[in-house]
Amino acid sequence: MITQTLSIAKNAFVESVRQPIVAILVLVSGITQILNTAMTGFSMGLQESGEVKSDDKLLFDIGLSAVFGLGTILASFIATSVLSREIENKTVLTVVSKPVSRSTLIIGKYIGVAGSLLVATSTMLIFLLLAIRHGVMSTASDELDQPVLVFSAIALFLSIGLAAWCNYFYRWSFP
Repeated sequence: MITQTLSIAKNAFVESVRQPIVAILVLVSGITQILNTAMTGFSMGLQESGEVKSDDKLLFDIGLSAVFGLGTILASFIATSVLSREIENKTVLTVVSKPVSRSTLIIGKYIGVAGSLLVATSTMLIFLLLAIRHGVMSTASDELDQPVLVFSAIALFLSIGLAAWCNYFYRWSFP
C-alpha cells in the first residue's frame, strides 16, 4: 500500500509541477518581491517594531501576504485540476480497477499536491528572503545589494540551463 501511495504521489507531484500556472504564479511572486523593495519605503516614520525595523517590516509583511495569497491561489488551481483531469481522461478508472483502494488514491494525490505546493512556496519564500536581504530602497541613490543580484542571476541562468538541458537530452517538458 505504501508503494502504491508513493507512486501515485510521485505522479501527482509531476503533474502538478508541470502545470503552467505554477511557473506563472511563482514568477509573479518573484516580481512582486522585486517591486516591493522599491515600493515599501512609506512606513510613515515608524522607528522600531520588534526585530525588523520600519520599512523592512512593511516589506516583510507585504511579502508574506503575497506568498500567502499566491500560495492559496496556487493550491486551489492545483488541487482542482489533479483529480478533475484524471476524471476527464478516465485514467482514474484504470487506477481504481486495479487493486488500489480509493483512499490510497486520494492520499497519494494529497501527498503529491502537498509536495508541489511545498516546492512552490519554498521558492516564493526564497524570493522573499532575497528581498529582505536586499532591503527597502528609500531613494533612487540607494546602493543595490550585489550578493543578492549575483545569486539571483546565477540561479536564473542555472534553472534555464538545466531546463534546456533536460528538454534537449531527455525530452522532458520545459516547465
